[in-house]
Amino acid sequence: MAIILIADDDLIVLKVVRSILVKAGHIVMQANNGQQALELLELQDVDLIVSDANMPGGVSGFNVVSTIRKDPKFKDIPFIFLTARRDKADIVKAVQFGANDYVVKPVKPEVLLSKVANLLAKKKPKADAG
Repeated sequence: MAIILIADDDLIVLKVVRSILVKAGHIVMQANNGQQALELLELQDVDLIVSDANMPGGVSGFNVVSTIRKDPKFKDIPFIFLTARRDKADIVKAVQFGANDYVVKPVKPEVLLSKVANLLAKKKPKADAG
């Protein structure tokens, strides 16, 4: 079980992804845009982030991943882009910005869960606060 933050401006996508992850035993937090995702990160430790690449409001998924990669307390959180963009250039851009993986919409549950499990297995353990 992991705490996973999902961010997408499409409420149907949020509902579908949440359902997939909850059925797999994960705790899910959700944000409707990139700004809300960054705010939730400040309130709750998460084990993994799944985010749309393009969201309105001035904070895209690209902004979210580049922001967390610059912050020592968030930089090691695994990040999966969830997007309808499937061009090779988009995938390269996602990796360059700091994404660990990439899932193309529509979401195939087995693909998403496989990528989530793989990244959680590789995740660095948190350092003790004491």
